[in-house]
Parts: sequence; structure tokens; C-alpha cells
Amino acid sequence: MSYCRLLLIYFYLLYFCVAFRVNATNPPRKAKSTDNLEHIDSVEQNTGNTRSKGRSSEGLGGFEPGDPAPAFQVQTLDGVFIYNPQNDSRRALIIHAFTNKSAFLECLWTWSESLSDLLEYLPSNTEVLLLSLDDTAVQDALWMREQVYGAAAHRGKEILSRMHFSPTPVFTLGNWIPRVLYSWGCGGHNCGLAQVVFSSPDWSIPVIAKRLNARYDWLNGRWVADPYRLLDAGDGCEPVTSVKGAVAWVSEGGCSFFKKIKNMAESNATGVLVYALPGNPIQDMNCSGEECSTSLNIPASMVHIEPSVMQALRKGRPVNVTFQITPSPNFFFAIDQKGALSEMGWFLYPTFRFMAWQAQWFTFSEALQEQLSRPAIKVPVFDRHLMHGETGAQAAVDLPGDILSYDVLELDASLSCPGRRDETCAYWDHTVQLYVCCDQTSPYCNLELGRWITAFRRGTGHWLTDVSPLIPLLNNKKCSFTMKTVPWAMPWMTSLNLRFSQSNQTGNYSEILYPFKVTSLFSGGTFDKDYNSRYQEIKFSLPASTKKVELYAVITAHGSDENFCGEFCVTSHHFLINRAINNTLIFESAGSPLGCAMRVPEGAVPNEHGTWLYGRGGWCDGLQVDPWRTDITSQLDMSGTNSVLYFGLYEGRNPDPKTEPGSLRATWAKHCNQVLYMSSQSSDFPTVGLNVSEGRSQLYWKTIRAFQYLHAHHLQHADWFLKADDDTFVVVENLRYLLSHHDTEELVYFGHKFRPFIRQGYMSGGAGYVLSREALRRFVQGFSTGRCKHFSSVEDMALGRCMETMGVKAGDSRDPNKRETFNPFRPENHLISPKNGKQAWGYSYYKTRQVVNTVQRFRVLRQNADSDIC
Repeated sequence: MSYCRLLLIYFYLLYFCVAFRVNATNPPRKAKSTDNLEHIDSVEQNTGNTRSKGRSSEGLGGFEPGDPAPAFQVQTLDGVFIYNPQNDSRRALIIHAFTNKSAFLECLWTWSESLSDLLEYLPSNTEVLLLSLDDTAVQDALWMREQVYGAAAHRGKEILSRMHFSPTPVFTLGNWIPRVLYSWGCGGHNCGLAQVVFSSPDWSIPVIAKRLNARYDWLNGRWVADPYRLLDAGDGCEPVTSVKGAVAWVSEGGCSFFKKIKNMAESNATGVLVYALPGNPIQDMNCSGEECSTSLNIPASMVHIEPSVMQALRKGRPVNVTFQITPSPNFFFAIDQKGALSEMGWFLYPTFRFMAWQAQWFTFSEALQEQLSRPAIKVPVFDRHLMHGETGAQAAVDLPGDILSYDVLELDASLSCPGRRDETCAYWDHTVQLYVCCDQTSPYCNLELGRWITAFRRGTGHWLTDVSPLIPLLNNKKCSFTMKTVPWAMPWMTSLNLRFSQSNQTGNYSEILYPFKVTSLFSGGTFDKDYNSRYQEIKFSLPASTKKVELYAVITAHGSDENFCGEFCVTSHHFLINRAINNTLIFESAGSPLGCAMRVPEGAVPNEHGTWLYGRGGWCDGLQVDPWRTDITSQLDMSGTNSVLYFGLYEGRNPDPKTEPGSLRATWAKHCNQVLYMSSQSSDFPTVGLNVSEGRSQLYWKTIRAFQYLHAHHLQHADWFLKADDDTFVVVENLRYLLSHHDTEELVYFGHKFRPFIRQGYMSGGAGYVLSREALRRFVQGFSTGRCKHFSSVEDMALGRCMETMGVKAGDSRDPNKRETFNPFRPENHLISPKNGKQAWGYSYYKTRQVVNTVQRFRVLRQNADSDIC
């Protein structure tokens, strides 16, 4: 099966710098008298549309995102909360309106993990005002405070001073807040009031109950507007054939939500309604661990138990259900640090983490504004220009005459939606590229100057991208700029300013380096089995007087492929200089469940539609695409000919899953007693199919399944069991020597021991690890008894936790001279300590020892992907 259709769009540039002789006594530059140029010492203070300025609090027609928030005060359980824009600058305020009519909000406030997220992740510069939309506002305020205080019982209580609970119903506040809550409305993911309508011929009126759908990214089924027949299915822990074609009415408890829904799907039910037992809250229904790899195409929701429904079903009377969403006021909005009103986006599942993510983005935005306040020469290019269709947004501008005397060029770019609400924004995330041409005859004409990724249904995209190495592209006094995305995308309004400045370099002014030449190297393409064959080694020489050379790359992965991963796959990108030095960029967080969510503090836009939380290959929705710059001066022959070769790898191997690991079979694997090749699927190689999905997040499942297979079929065929990857090299004779000092019935496993997370340490997956026969028994036993679980996709750490739980010792695999025999890092990093990465962070359990003789006679292993076991 060919690997395929991962589209990588990027280009690589090599730029050269030379020292210009500059008179240090030159007077400061002054702005030239041109319509396209102005000197700024501070960024303009923009609090949004000024239409609302001067409004009184009476007779308001409504507010829009970006409008300045007027002052207000609200009675709380602890006194009067006062918001004054002049006094509350640099602090964000989130306003949440609770209603007991929402199952989503009920779960948000009763799920312990949600409350823990509130306490752990809400930034310290954020206040929260908690209101109620209902008549029961007093009880609601007391209950919400009790929930927060209970969750904070064993934590620091600093956050409690920033939580303000109001007993005053929203409809009696007497200020402008209800106008925002009502006029902005609430729709989309977990917004509005999701409901189930039960009806029966015996009832005069239907019963309407609130519901919470199962996680959006777990179940593929969706409710439709047509009525369904409802049939009782007990607790759903066994298949029930009678529910075929109907919605199954299932009680909570007895087994997992996954098992209930899977059984009902196998019973050919059209959907599942799980009801909470009396006194229990509605829960967030989700899969766990291995369950998530099973696709279930059936909708499911949770509701409270309805006595009239139970009674009708017990009597055998017909009950029908329909599903509806009733519009409601908005549950959340915010006032950012600048005093501007802001939407909060969509909460994809019930946790306060989404509220915290929005607050983190406000902090990022404030820091960005501080960056924009730095002195610079600003050249306006676009000011809310329409970007749409084949042509995108285009403009021709005049540049400063002394442009090459600046050594910093930043792109102040932003996108906004045609309207002021998020609902007017484009439905998908798209790549936006900025092209420049200053001379139609120049090889630099229409090269990419900048790249960004739009947010998905949100209008908060603002970036300050340093593209200083590309200053030589601006090689004329007048340049044409084009910013565009795919022609079929919904329109965006784009703004762009070029910012020229001097870096804060100290020392001799004449020694400041300025970029003066750019050489194009490689362009992008489809990441398939032919990907690397498209790239040939490029030879180049350096211009005279060159002082510094940098490699400059912009790499983003998009699309899907036959392995259903595309942008979610871990890929690495390598630039080999002079056939000797490899410069590598790895997208390690691609596919991780919160890979992009964890980057909200860096500017990833939170609370979008879709799967914005998951890590991507080189990008996140709304996050700045930072060019990758590497100083390669020391790697080059400054007076001779040099070469550079690029190649990309998929999870550490050539992007072609049909490629056989023949190098293993032809080399060290021959020295094992028995070799098995494990993969996600069977093949003619041959491989043992483990029936798991591809992707870095599935590595631990591969290992679990591989060891379970060994235990079932090969436990007595070997004394020791080695798990290694297809880019690992093993000196098997040395491994045998290491193991000869130990008993195969000993509870022990060996590898390169890492320090963090596990008390006794754990073995790095990069160098592989070897288990005794008894350790293999215990590992498999751990999963059969439930003592071990797939609690993390970090394979080596999770396996180490299971080993510790099952009493398997993490052995010391060092040689008699205390030198490591399992080596997970790149060879050069075992000789020269890197500046970052696991080695620099002190992951190794044993302190690194420097030795004089660098050639060791006893070395075992090195490095990473599918399981090979001997």
C-alpha cells in the first residue's frame, strides 16, 4: 500500500550577509514625505470600531465585538463588583451567564476535571464574573461558589479572589450586559439549548429534556430532525436485538459509555440515549484509550431520567423522540486587556479549559501590541483590503530609498472577517501567502515573502513575522504585493504593514551584518514515495566578503493521505550540508491531542470549529508560521564550493510504507534467534498486522499489541525480547554479553534509562529496550487485569509506568566502566551536548561522564519507529 498525498507547501532560501561600512555618527533617519511611509514611535491604540463611542447606557441598539466596554457595576455575594475601563486596563474580564436549562453548562460545573482546569489554567491577569440567566440566581450563585471552593480545597486559593458570583438575575441587572448576552446569541458547538422531545399518544403534551451529545470527535453519527422510535435496552452492557431501527434508551453504569454505544451499534440501533440515574449529573460521554480507535457511526446523547418515559416504556406504550436546539442568550463573552468586547468562540466539550485558552490568547495579544509599539519605519500595504478569488489582495507601494541599510524587516499582518462576528468568518483553515515582485526581470520576482494559516470560523488573526533574511527581495523603489489563499475560500479582509528597523546589536556599528543575497533552493510537493527523488543536491559558492550564511525554510504540511493523517503525521526535514552535517527540523507534536491547544500562549487561535486542538505539521490554526533559520556558516567552505541536499522523512523513514526494512534483515537482525516485524497491517514482507491505526499517537498501542502477540505465540521461543525500531542498529553479540549476567526469570528490563515522570525511571523508546521472559509475562498480565492502562500516547514513559506498577525493575544497562550501552540520541549529540532537547534537559537517569577514549568496545543500540523483536 503506497503512502500518500501529504501536501507540503514550502520553499527554502539560502541568504548571505555582509558587513556594510556605516558611519556611526550619521544622524537619525527621518521619515520621507510619501503617502506610503510614516515614522512611528508607538503603535496606534485601537479599541475597535468607534461607532459606539459617546453612547449613553440608555437606548442602546446593541454592541459588536471590538466595541469598547462601558463601565458597570454588579452586586455579588462578596459586595459590589465595579468595572472601570480606566482602572481595569491590563486585566481581562470574562463574563459567564449560567442557566440550569443547559446540559452542557450542568456538566461544565459538575465535572471535576472541568473545575480543576479552571483553577489550574486561568491566567493570573484574568477576572471572572459569574451570572445566572434564571430566576434561581441566588441559589445558582451560591452553588457555583460552592463548586469552585470545593475544587480549590486542596489547591492554592489565589484564584478565588478573582471569581465574582452575582445573585442578581441577568434580566434584572439594569446595565448593558444583557444586551450583549441576548443580541450575540449562541449557536454552534454546545451553544444554544440542546433538547430531546419525548412524545407518546397517551400524553397531552410532550416532555422536553435537556441533553448533552457525546464528544464531537468520537462518534461520527449525528441526529436528524426526523422522529425516532425509543425502545428500552436496559443498561446497554449487552447487545439487544429488539432495538434495531430505534433509539436505544440505556441507563448509566454497569459498563463504559463506549461499551454501551458499541453494543447498541452492533444491535443496529439508530442512536443511543443514556439517562443519568436519579441524583446524578449529566456526564461528558467520551471514549478512553484503545476504545477511541474503534469507529462508531451512531449518535448518542445523555439526559436525566424521565419518570413518564420510564413508565410508558415499562407499559409497552410507544414513545417517540425528536431532537432540537432552541436558541439561547450567549453563555460567555469577554472584555480584553484593552477594554474591547470579545467573543469567546466555541467550547467543543464541557471544560473551563476553553475559557482559560481564550484568556491566554488575550495575554498573547497584549504582548503583541507591546511588540508593535517598538520604534520602526512603517510602510502600509493593505488596510482592510478584500482578499478573495484568484487575484487575492494586490497593491503597489513605494519603499524607503535606503532600505538595504535596515537589518530587520517584520510583517505586521492581520486578517478580519467581512462582518464583526465570528459567524461571518471563513469555514475552513487556509494557507495565506504573500508574494512580492519589485523587478519583473529579477529571479526574485513573485517569491513568497510571508505565510500564515487562517483560523477556522474566528476572526482573530494578527501576526508580527520577522522575515529579515528576505530584505534582498525588495530590490527596487516600487514593489507589487499580492496576498492570497485558495480562490474558493470565503473572503477575508487583510491588513499589512512592512516594518523596517535596526536590531539591538551592541558593539561596533560598522560590524552589523546586513542580508544582501537570497538563493532559492527547493520547492514543495506531494509527500509521497517519490517525494525525495525530486530533490537533487545543489552546489553553490559564496560571494566575496560574505560573513554569515543562514538556511531559511518555511515548511507547513497540509491535507490528507491513505493513512488518514496528512498534516497530523510526524515528519522530519533534513538539510545535509557538504554531505556531512545534517540540519533537522521535526514536527514532533503533529497529531498529539492538544498539540495546538498548548500553543495558544504563542498565538494559536483558540475555541474554533473543527479539530483545532490537535497538533499539526508545522502550523496551527491562526498561529504565526515562523520561518526556520539556522546559521550554517561554520559548516561551509567560505572560499570553495559547497553543497546542500534536502530530504523529508515520515516518522523517521522514507515516505513510502511499502519500503521494506531490508537493511535490518541484511545486517544485525540475522544475529537474532528469531525476528518478527510488527506493523499496523499485515504485508507480504512479511509483517505481523497489529490492527492499530498509524501515527505517532498509536505507538504505544503498537507496542502493547506486539508484546501481547509475543506472549500468545512466542513466549517459550526466546529468553529475552527486544523491541527496537526500524532505524535502530544493534550489536547483538554485545547485547548477549550484557544479558548473560542476568536470569530470564528475573523481573527486569533494560535500555537507556530516563529520569522524569516515573519513580524508578523508564527506558527510552529511541534506543529500544529488552524484556526478560518474566517481565513480558507481567506486562501482558498488567493489561489483562486492568492494573495497566493506555493512559498516554508517550510510548516509552507509559510502558515504564506499567513496568513499575507490575514490579518489573528498570535495570542498569551501563558497562563495567559506567558507560551507556543504549544510545537514543544522534551520534554527534553523544559527543557534543545539544542546546535543547531531552539530552540537554537532563532526561538521562545517570549523570553523563566525559571520557578520554571515545571509541568504546561495548556498544549496543541506537534509535526509532515500527517494532522489530528478536
